[in-house]
Amino acid sequence: MYKINGLVAGDEINHYIISCDADFNSRHVQGANAVTLSHIQLASRDGDIIYNYIFDSEYSVKLSGYIEPMPIEISWGTDRLVYDGTAQCPDYTITTEIPAVDSPNLSWSVSGKNKNVGVYSASVNITSTDASTDIIDFRLPNSTISYTIIGRPITLRPNDSEVVYDGKSHTLRLFHVTEGNLVGDDTFTATYSGTGKNVGTYKIKAKDIHIFNSSGVDITDNYDITAAEGELVIKPRPVTVSGINAKDKAYDGNTAAELDISAAQLDNVVDGDTLSIDGSKLTGEFENPAIGTDKRVTITYSEGALSGASKGNYTLDAANSQTATQADILGKEILARVKDVAVTYGEDTAFDIELSGFLTPEELAAFDKSGVTYTVGTSRETAVPYTPTLAAGTYNIYADVSSFSAPNYYFTPVAGTLTIAPRKIAVEAVPTADITKVYDGGDSASVSASDYRFTAAADVSDS
Repeated sequence: MYKINGLVAGDEINHYIISCDADFNSRHVQGANAVTLSHIQLASRDGDIIYNYIFDSEYSVKLSGYIEPMPIEISWGTDRLVYDGTAQCPDYTITTEIPAVDSPNLSWSVSGKNKNVGVYSASVNITSTDASTDIIDFRLPNSTISYTIIGRPITLRPNDSEVVYDGKSHTLRLFHVTEGNLVGDDTFTATYSGTGKNVGTYKIKAKDIHIFNSSGVDITDNYDITAAEGELVIKPRPVTVSGINAKDKAYDGNTAAELDISAAQLDNVVDGDTLSIDGSKLTGEFENPAIGTDKRVTITYSEGALSGASKGNYTLDAANSQTATQADILGKEILARVKDVAVTYGEDTAFDIELSGFLTPEELAAFDKSGVTYTVGTSRETAVPYTPTLAAGTYNIYADVSSFSAPNYYFTPVAGTLTIAPRKIAVEAVPTADITKVYDGGDSASVSASDYRFTAAADVSDS
């Protein structure tokens, strides 16, 4: 951009620069075409003034230069607006910080507002209210936005109604807005669709919907209309069931019973209709979880217990249907699991057994686990009693629970795992140890058994 002349030979290699004031000949885009450098001093690249050279006090240099318009960013709001009966367009915000000298003199406006549903374009315009501010100094890169006015969402739904099945056709005739709202004094008209005759729930909704403003003009296109379904309920015919049995089961700690509906019968069914019981909708429950014979099983019916082609015209009258039957609960297995043990070689240990499968915590707490004998090994046939000198490694722990006995239970032993870890030891110097040698240029030493002794690892500190 500039060249320094008049330097002493050899100083050129120092790559001097200048320190100066620089000013455009105008602050506006239109009119700024030169930059004047004044109050010039020679300086190093680090900014230090070089006093070996001076410029005349009135010396100045003029360079060509230009000012580009400032880009002003506009942040637009949502480009999807909902019809509200008024002329509208997206909101906008000026996000660029405008120079304080110009900001009070700029006026902003937006054009392109519209009222009805459609796709439009809006633009932000800038004007100056003072001659000292020139709008040519600014540009608006994103001053225009395309936006859409979408239909105002409303939902029309008929009022629900419930009638008892009588063989006649029924429908829903009254409608109301359930979601959204009409603008101002707008009104709607609609007719109904669908009727119901048989027992069941019928979905009926509005059709031929039109919306009018207060002047009677059809403005349906300015709304996004959802015709929601109302329910016409025709109540079903009640039936009762009998002939349900329950299956025997092994004791499992709960009262659930499996029902057998192979002989079930439905009463009060209209001749010619196809109707049956859905077994997945029935549950059986014993009076208690203890074993026994001919135990009472309570039958419970869930909603939807009827099946078949005619089920839609019926409902199960559970209160007046069969509510109980009988079945047996047999004995249950108890797992006698030996607890895992981890020891270090040379240590003694004890074994314990864990029982699972009792019905209640009280039964488990009251059960006497004494009399169990334990052996360890890789198989039950070769297992032996544990001793502290058993070699380090992993073994199975077997329990003999043949002495266990409890009413309604039988016991199955489950082996545990014994892990014997190697015992850690350490070496420490004896008090009289004094290892010496004649200098031989190396750092190797010779140690004899009389210089150290073994001890437990935890007894040795670093020295």
